[in-house]
Amino acid sequence: MSAEPRPGRRRIILFVAVGLALSLLCVAVVFDPVAVATDAMGVVRVRLELLRARDRWASAAPAGYRIHVRGAIPLSCLVDAELTVRDGALSEVRARQNPLMAESPLVEVSQDQGSAAGCSYKDLTIEAMFDRVEAALKGTGGLVAPLEVRFDPEWGFITEYRYGTASQSGILGPSVSECCTWLEFDRFAKISR
Repeated sequence: MSAEPRPGRRRIILFVAVGLALSLLCVAVVFDPVAVATDAMGVVRVRLELLRARDRWASAAPAGYRIHVRGAIPLSCLVDAELTVRDGALSEVRARQNPLMAESPLVEVSQDQGSAAGCSYKDLTIEAMFDRVEAALKGTGGLVAPLEVRFDPEWGFITEYRYGTASQSGILGPSVSECCTWLEFDRFAKISR
């Protein structure tokens, strides 16, 4: 007796192996499970870091601060502004006349300007951004709208916020880097009241 499979069995084994390989390829192309898993792990990381960052901010937050914010909320607004916060309340906003040009001058604008969803300057203070991240965490399981957040290591405030990045590359999750809300915060300065 021979341990080798018969010719008919070889074809069946080959057919099953090819079918399995094609099925796995289809799953990878359509769903991109690696990107889904990566996004889910990123959301878990943000959940853990948010708690530490918020505690760091609460323990060190100055009575007043100035911070520069720039970014975009698709179909709503472009932001390039300097916010001044005193005693937890937005007290002054200076925004670029043309947020698309870095050399455009900063001019004082109304705090209520930018009333589109999420575009109000009051929604861009450090405290409001912590609330925004918490709301985004409640709205995503890491499968539909990934969340990327970076925090300042000393003060804990958010330095980068991206929500809705389509990092999947499968047919059901095309990779489009321009699709998301992105905000960057820098030039933080503690100020007196």
